[in-house]
Amino acid sequence: MDNYYLELLRKINENKARVCVIGLGYVGLNLALEIARNGFHVTGIDIDKDKVEKIKKGISYINNIKNDEIIEVVKKGYLDATDQYNVVNDNDIIIMALPTPIDQNKNPNLKFLENALKESMRYFKKGQLLILESTTYPGTTEEMIAPAIKAKEFKIGEDFFLAYAPERIDLGNKAYPMRKIPKIIAGVTKYCTELADSFYKKIVEKTYIASSPKVAEFTKLFENVFRLINIAYVEEMAKLCEKLGIDIWEAIELAKTKPFGYMPFYPSAGAGGDCIPVNPYYLDWVAKKVDYELKLVQTAVSINEDMYLHVLNRIEEVLRKRKKDIANSRILIVGVTYKKDVADIRNSPSIRLMEALIKLGADVSYFDPFIPKIMIAGKDFNSIELNNDNIRKSDIVVVLVDHSNIDYKLLYQEAKIIFDTKNVFKENEKIIKLGSGLSNL
Repeated sequence: MDNYYLELLRKINENKARVCVIGLGYVGLNLALEIARNGFHVTGIDIDKDKVEKIKKGISYINNIKNDEIIEVVKKGYLDATDQYNVVNDNDIIIMALPTPIDQNKNPNLKFLENALKESMRYFKKGQLLILESTTYPGTTEEMIAPAIKAKEFKIGEDFFLAYAPERIDLGNKAYPMRKIPKIIAGVTKYCTELADSFYKKIVEKTYIASSPKVAEFTKLFENVFRLINIAYVEEMAKLCEKLGIDIWEAIELAKTKPFGYMPFYPSAGAGGDCIPVNPYYLDWVAKKVDYELKLVQTAVSINEDMYLHVLNRIEEVLRKRKKDIANSRILIVGVTYKKDVADIRNSPSIRLMEALIKLGADVSYFDPFIPKIMIAGKDFNSIELNNDNIRKSDIVVVLVDHSNIDYKLLYQEAKIIFDTKNVFKENEKIIKLGSGLSNL
């Protein structure tokens, strides 16, 4: 074996390895910034020229990243961006952080990864380390990427290195920035693992080694589907509590006092984002390949996907008790993102709910400090001003996302009735809460 391993290890240890991050979305840009902050030169690649130009100008398009954070590393020469793949040849470490959605049949759709691999592999050279971070089905690294590398007559583990290190990022979670989230590392060979581990040890505080990329790929799905199952469970319990006259939020707080065997999950109109609603389909797809049926996972998916319909039914119920038909009722939606304090509407249940309300003839408006405009059912909507008049003229206010920078005092003072899905308010004659049947409708 030539000294490709030793040379790359030296570059990593001396912070001289040049890094290329392919895909500058929520994961990729945060990752590129963290690597740049640690003294490595990073080039980001994205086919979206607008993103590339914004990075060069120090403009952030992700709400948890400030302009100054980009400007700082760009000015120091640690971060650059391009839409051209030929820069891959100038780098020592290539990281792929691309979206892995599902297709119309709910099967894995790896088109972004496939296209990036096709474009970048033309510029692969000996001595490089390729790391896949995208969430995907077990086997992707070794069954899809490794053959492409071998087709270039590289020997993985000798003159080219390949590893999987699943992304772990919790946007909006200030307690766990990227550097504090442990990283799982899995190389195709021992040397691949050691190089990837040495690199990530420069970026995060703790790393853990998996026995194979397949195990690491499964672990990422395992983590996210665990969350979906527990979210679906508490969503179902919220429906039951409404019938029993019990406040699910009080029950959760009491359950949290148990110091073992329990962790809290909270009901809502449904879990959104690009991971929780999507990853179960990856796991279910790979299970079917080995003739195994994931009944629990399938049930959890169904419960979560239909939760917005339960919220819709509750809204109809509240309006009906007040002699109002949902058709032509003025409904103000508060929060349209899939998550608190994050400017992301991917797979947001708020969008599905708004579409359903509009279809029923409701006069729908929304307020969200992170989303100034959206398109719903082919129509453009702008976030309205949260003022006395807009709140008062609404027949019902529906809180779907509990963003931090919302004037909840004003909302309470001016609203006729509030349907609260996030436990923002204490229940009373004006407040109806998801997961509680204690109010007199």
